[in-house]
Amino acid sequence: MIELTSDNFTDLEKADTVLSFRCFIEYLRKKVEAEKEIRNIFLIHALAKLEANPLLAEPVSLSDIPKIQEELELIVTLLLPVLSEENEQHLALATPLRPQIFFGTDTFYSLVRSSFTGKPRNEVIETITTKETEKIRMKMVYSLILEKIYGIPSLFKAEIVFGVPDEETSLISYFRINIDTRFLEVKSKSPVSQQDIMALLNETDGKDFDKQKLKNFLPLSEFFFSGFSVLTLTDITGQQSIENIKNAIIHMHPGDSDEYYRKEVVSALKVLIRNNTVEFGILPFFRINNKLVLTEENIQYNVMVKAFARKGEIEILPGMLEEYVKKPKIVFYSRMMEENPDNVYMKHLLENNIESYALLPVYNGQDMVGILELYSKQKDSITISALARLDAAMPVLAQFLQHTIDGFNRKIEEIIKNRFTSLQSAVEWRFKEEAWRYFMYSQEHNLKEYTDKIIFKEVYPLYGGIDIRNSTIERNEAMVADLIVQCQLVIEILKEIKKQVSIPIVDSLTFKCSTWIQAIETKTVREDNIRISEFLEEEIVPFLTYFRENNPTLRSVIDSYWKATDEETGIAYKNRRMLETSMQTINAAISQQLDQFQTELQGAYPCYFEKFRTDGIEYDIYIGQAITPDKPFNTLYLKNIRLGQLNAMVSIARMTHRLLPQLEKPLRTTQLIFIRSAAIDISFRNDERKFDVEGAYNIRYQIIKKRIDKVHIKNTSERLTQPDTIALVYLTKKEETEYLEYITYLQNLGLLENKVEFLELEELQGVSGLKALRVTVVLEEASINMIGQVISSETYPIG
Repeated sequence: MIELTSDNFTDLEKADTVLSFRCFIEYLRKKVEAEKEIRNIFLIHALAKLEANPLLAEPVSLSDIPKIQEELELIVTLLLPVLSEENEQHLALATPLRPQIFFGTDTFYSLVRSSFTGKPRNEVIETITTKETEKIRMKMVYSLILEKIYGIPSLFKAEIVFGVPDEETSLISYFRINIDTRFLEVKSKSPVSQQDIMALLNETDGKDFDKQKLKNFLPLSEFFFSGFSVLTLTDITGQQSIENIKNAIIHMHPGDSDEYYRKEVVSALKVLIRNNTVEFGILPFFRINNKLVLTEENIQYNVMVKAFARKGEIEILPGMLEEYVKKPKIVFYSRMMEENPDNVYMKHLLENNIESYALLPVYNGQDMVGILELYSKQKDSITISALARLDAAMPVLAQFLQHTIDGFNRKIEEIIKNRFTSLQSAVEWRFKEEAWRYFMYSQEHNLKEYTDKIIFKEVYPLYGGIDIRNSTIERNEAMVADLIVQCQLVIEILKEIKKQVSIPIVDSLTFKCSTWIQAIETKTVREDNIRISEFLEEEIVPFLTYFRENNPTLRSVIDSYWKATDEETGIAYKNRRMLETSMQTINAAISQQLDQFQTELQGAYPCYFEKFRTDGIEYDIYIGQAITPDKPFNTLYLKNIRLGQLNAMVSIARMTHRLLPQLEKPLRTTQLIFIRSAAIDISFRNDERKFDVEGAYNIRYQIIKKRIDKVHIKNTSERLTQPDTIALVYLTKKEETEYLEYITYLQNLGLLENKVEFLELEELQGVSGLKALRVTVVLEEASINMIGQVISSETYPIG
């Protein structure tokens, strides 16, 4: 017998327990009555053998265990799968609650007991006696009490996993402990009413079994446990190795990639192939402008790259790797000296005493994200079977490599954003190359700051915004409508469950659902939708999952809930899907229209164009000599772009109106332009990490731009921006006069209605004197189609 406990007994070890085989014998009697004839012969023999021993009729003392060895062997035989080999099964019998192993297979004992001392391995003891394991065991015991005495099904699931190092190789094997409590009986010395139990579970949400409140209300000393537990160990080494790599990816932070790679990824791969003599190298493919580059970060983990670096030939590697990407294959040499005496590539490895080697491409989807090396200083260390074991890990390794690549790309993008800002695609390649040189230089020289400032002086700004009307209100309404549907569905399913299973918790959950529906409908919790979602996810989902798995007759009913709550197809997400799809349709169409507008702008005169996604889309345009120094600038280009912007806004308003019949949720848009006639200076601001105006005077432009989207008409509650209109905000009479010319031109083309509203706007914080023109768009097709085009000086001679 072995005892897997520490010297400090816990509450579980102090519980009133006895070892008994009565439950098992009763279970066996029922099996004899239910089984078919052929298997029944063996079961009848086994039952007679157990019933013949009077020791098994009463509680058994551990001192009597040697007297019932044959019976215990028979019980283990009955518990093992048919046709299984006992020497392949890790199975043991234990006393109730306290893990005292009084009988088990030889394989079980050889695993948990040290071959040197004969005592339980420290790794097993440490796993069983940790505070976390103690919590799990306590939850399992209270789940047992609630289920066997009060008929309350347990929603608790947990695993106890431990690792055991091989005494020769030190490689860890991982096992999951499974505890079968079918042959345990629980009796209460002082019964508690079902009503009190349910009240307590409602207070603790039915899951905080380790809280002191539950221990005080139902102390273990008030219960009597008899029977025995069946412990089985399942080898999950492969699964756990992959899980360890996943954890390394999750917890990897910049600066500790070496630690996580060495300690987690490599050790997990060694365990997976069961070979401690094999080392691993990994090379993520970093690219700049689609060309492979090598840095210290991806060199240090690859023996092949290191070998070339020592020879001073690292510059030829990117080209070799590009060829490998074009014609990828698995490279495998178990005896490099005999198999590759003339291979130049392999000679570099042989000079580093590498005797066996393998190279595998790693794919993330269709893209090769890097290569994995296996190498050893021993011949024949790498085998085909070892490579085969790695198959299961390749998707996770692909994630690890992609994570590393993403980190590199973020560094490059961060440098771009820190030094510059978001960039137009036409010039982005130049900034990437500059960022790459800055990256390499900063590594060598420990450069912490870049003090140069990039400024574009005297450029003309244009701002526009297209907003989806009442988008926040629409989003809240959609969520509320969906949550009502979901709660109503839950109530219907709970009614069906109650017809077959009568337990008080069903009524409790039904009451909660009804309360939520009432609260939603009376608008008392519209800003608290997260709590409703948490209730559905944390209480309803585990409850339904349990009954689906344990009551086949309810499966189709419960499946209707999973179908209804599918985000892509379910009825409980219908309103949100309709809204999101409609918003995406509108924004995609707007974005496409603006892209067309930008293309036409760049053809007339290159300018900086940047759009931002909100519930709608906003955009900034900057044009001037400083941005395009090689092409002479004239205010003609500025007037042309202003007329083009107004024309594009007309096009967008008409287009979004035409979309209305196609939208699942009808949504309307508002169009806004802010006019600034004076030039401003802009710069890439390293401190604010964005493209911004330069100088105190010019900041006023940025302030106005941010505050006018919800501005009201002076002395009214009416918003300036309205559907089917374009609002133009300005400060000076000169700006008004200029844009009235453009409005008149578009009215003559039949694109705008003849009426123009001249409006004064409310004072905003720090801003006064704002005025606006508001024009209504003609939503039907005009006789002359100028939509979406930049008006050239040949078409409309401005000024």
